[in-house]
Order: sequence, then C-alpha cells, then structure tokens
Amino acid sequence: MSDQQTLFEYPVENIVLPEITDEQLYELLSTIA
Repeated sequence: MSDQQTLFEYPVENIVLPEITDEQLYELLSTIA
C-alpha cells in the first residue's frame, strides 16, 4: 500500500489526465487498490 501511496505523491500535473477532484482521485485509488 505504501508503494502506491508514494507513487501518487508525484504531482498529478505530470500525468496526462482530465482534471479531477481529490475526492474522485481517492475513489479511483480505492478501485485499483
């Protein structure tokens, strides 16, 4: 789990993604976890 957390410590701006809120991002992470 900590590895995934560290991975997502990087700024989202560096990744090509549609603008999403922290809530939506958390939901997404919950789905992958």
